Amino acid sequence: MLPGPPLSAQDAFTTRFYTGCNRRICEGIDLTAGELVVYTSPSPLHPDRNEDGAAVFRVGDAVVIAVADGVGGLPGGAMASTRALEEIGRTLGELGGDVTESRLRNAVLDGIELAHRAIRETGDGGATTLAAVEILGRQLRTYHAGDSAILIFDADGELRLQTVAHSPVGYALESGLITEAEAFFHDHRNIIFNCLGLERIHIEFSSAIELDPGDTVLLATDGLFDNLTLAELSELSRGGELASVCQQLESVATERMNAPGGQAPSKPDDLTFATFRLAP
Repeated sequence: MLPGPPLSAQDAFTTRFYTGCNRRICEGIDLTAGELVVYTSPSPLHPDRNEDGAAVFRVGDAVVIAVADGVGGLPGGAMASTRALEEIGRTLGELGGDVTESRLRNAVLDGIELAHRAIRETGDGGATTLAAVEILGRQLRTYHAGDSAILIFDADGELRLQTVAHSPVGYALESGLITEAEAFFHDHRNIIFNCLGLERIHIEFSSAIELDPGDTVLLATDGLFDNLTLAELSELSRGGELASVCQQLESVATERMNAPGGQAPSKPDDLTFATFRLAP
């Protein structure tokens, strides 16, 4: 893991972008709020391009973390994911250091809406999923559109929160119509009905959630969730240094991607995730 430079607390607004990365990047970031590790790598099927992206924004005392997945099979997927992260950064940057819960929430929502509009205006058919969290003090709020997801595990690996993928399979799984094992191998696993760039979208966001010491926040594109079970994610998130957690997530996901045909899930894809733990 590369130790990245800190996002300076002396500046009102600082950013870190991970877009268009056609090589493996795993970077730890020093945040006043807590530990953060960001990982991204291209799919083993097309190592020369990566349609995923991630970004970290420190604005005042708050941190916003986001991941995006350009929709595969559509032109402009990589451009769409990059544009989404850039527009969120633009609206957050306009806050300066004057950050309140309501201003932060409105800035993130405005950024997502502007990103959707900008992607549509390109006219190239690009689209992207998005998952983001804002953290202000111990309060966290989630935002997502599509099947990039956010999970929170407590110190014992128990699931505290899981966003629902905006897809037929995601809704069927949430309602209990299918099992997790059936979802991994479902014929419509790759279909989503909500993301930035489509004609109509909706942005799902949560109320504020209070983090507890030892909670692990995980944001990831479907390259992670299509290759590891919830039980495996829970086990890997429990205890240990955050850098070690990320290395294990990468190891298992990469091994699965390169070993199709077995009983375990396997879907080669771009892989991007960010993990955060609140400072004691």
